[in-house]
Amino acid sequence: MSYIVRSNGEDAILLGVVMRAGENGLEFGERLREFVSAEQGRLPLGMSIQTLTDQAEAITQAVDL
Repeated sequence: MSYIVRSNGEDAILLGVVMRAGENGLEFGERLREFVSAEQGRLPLGMSIQTLTDQAEAITQAVDL
């Protein structure tokens, strides 16, 4: 099985990141954001990392209700 993935009309790679059972979702989200921020500058010209969904944001919004 294969898929064609596009984002804003451009070819893309879709990568899902899943935390292990027992992890703190907010801490995991923060570590993932730090990783993306650090790695963004190492990508070849014209490439970028974009977040489609952030479960840590959903957790924060649910707790802040």
